[in-house]
Amino acid sequence: MRITISMLAVVFCLARPSLATPDLTMDVLSFNEQGDMVTLPAAALTGLSEATLEIWVRWEQFNNAPVLLFGVKETNVRLHNDKDDNHLEITLRDADGKKHEVRVKDALELNRWHHIAILLGGDKKMRVVLDGKKRDDDGYRGGLEQLPMDSGYYVGRNPAGSGATFRGTVADLRIWNRRLKPAEIVANKDRLFLRDDPALVAYWQLNTIAAGMTASSKGGDATVAGAQLASVPAISRFLVPGELEKEADSFYAEANERMEQGAFIEAYRGFDSALELVPNFRDSEQLLADAVEKGAFPVALYLFKPLPLADEQTTTDEDEGILGRLGRAWADLRVDKEDRNALREDLYTSVAQGLQTATPPYVQFVDQTSFAGGLSSAGLDPLAVTGADALEAAHAAGYPVLLMGRFTQVFTNDTGSKKEKKAYTTKKQSYTNSEGKKKKRRVSKKAYTYKERSKRRTATCTFVFQLLDTATGEVLHGAELKSKSKDSVFYVNWDNFDGVPPGKLYRRMEDGKYTSLDTSHFDTRSLLKGKWELYDSALADIGSQIVAEVAATLSEYEPPSQAVAVAGN
Repeated sequence: MRITISMLAVVFCLARPSLATPDLTMDVLSFNEQGDMVTLPAAALTGLSEATLEIWVRWEQFNNAPVLLFGVKETNVRLHNDKDDNHLEITLRDADGKKHEVRVKDALELNRWHHIAILLGGDKKMRVVLDGKKRDDDGYRGGLEQLPMDSGYYVGRNPAGSGATFRGTVADLRIWNRRLKPAEIVANKDRLFLRDDPALVAYWQLNTIAAGMTASSKGGDATVAGAQLASVPAISRFLVPGELEKEADSFYAEANERMEQGAFIEAYRGFDSALELVPNFRDSEQLLADAVEKGAFPVALYLFKPLPLADEQTTTDEDEGILGRLGRAWADLRVDKEDRNALREDLYTSVAQGLQTATPPYVQFVDQTSFAGGLSSAGLDPLAVTGADALEAAHAAGYPVLLMGRFTQVFTNDTGSKKEKKAYTTKKQSYTNSEGKKKKRRVSKKAYTYKERSKRRTATCTFVFQLLDTATGEVLHGAELKSKSKDSVFYVNWDNFDGVPPGKLYRRMEDGKYTSLDTSHFDTRSLLKGKWELYDSALADIGSQIVAEVAATLSEYEPPSQAVAVAGN
């Protein structure tokens, strides 16, 4: 299944004027009295080796009272401010009773909403993400499953023996069974989460109370004691129930207009944005598929034909003009022809597969073999065709876009050095110092000469490509990509020591004294990585760059026929 542009939908939404929220309110849970609390069902929260806890909190008083409290007799996980200060703290005790703490100084403001995310487990340090930014961490690497929870999971409950009461409001509590990336937290914290994600194991919007319970879309309803609903200015428009649906409906209506105008790619983007906001919104799935079918356009791939060497140049001035010379400086080319031809197919396969998954589904790629067959049918030699002829052939075949490129550098370079060094076996010798005292010193017994060797290998690949409009020759995007992959070794050859273990050897200092020889390089790798292993690394780098840059361009590209359809209406 291809990746679509749906990940951009949130960005599109946030840019729309309808995001303004001055008149919007939302319901949240308010805590003011001793005993106000929410009891969360334990089933969804136990045994999590990884976890992310997210909640919106607005403090009305700093008094050290917990907002989240998992475990009571021995406080095992606790989110609170520090005493009467505005420091945010997350504390826990592990199975050995050791206390762990993350403390973010001067982080909180009274009467201001803060989004707090706690990341646990995954063999990574416990970390806090506050208002979308990574903050402090702690060395604890476990999840919730390693904590000896003695009783219950709560919002707003006092710890045992404490009179402190949380005074403030909370909204939108989510618990995941994996560590979210900060970018994921930022992307979703300001809107209700309506998608079905198996990693979201518990979710309470904390905006309803019915029969003493607050509803959950996952994890089971939670019991409310004392806490009350309060209507407050909306944290964000899309945290207000129904607002995501309104925005999705706006995208949906615009997309339907584009379908009628024949602007199918713009219609696709609209339906895709609606579905990103609200899964299964109306009949957007079917209309999205219709937009893909009607808006599809082909892109021909002819990236990797052999590059003429300096003495094989057959290009014309016309060819150089259309392709902008593709960055060619013939006198500077360094191409291992045999290596290049082998690598060409590897890079083509990598790029073709990457583009299939990275571009919107309305982009349909014509593989290199098919395009080469078309060139042959037109009486052109696929291995010697000029850029101008390839461009003309692509246009004649009905391909509005051609992706073409070539290697300008493919070579490896080996360097190295060696140094002769002295090492010694020694013995202890007695002597009398200037004060007449008997002493022992280490003296040379036998000298050995050995060689320290260093080797370096660099594989260099440079690839130039252009994405071209076949009707006009316009360069939609182009770049010269260069990647180097390196390896080095530093070692000593044991064979020079005639069976003497290096651990028995010494080196002589400038003052004539002897110290143990550093043998860390006596048992290290002496062979460099093969050139193909280095080429693979360089190709992976170039391939990923081509895919990213071409996919970004094609995601915004519209064939002229569809653009005209919009302009004409």
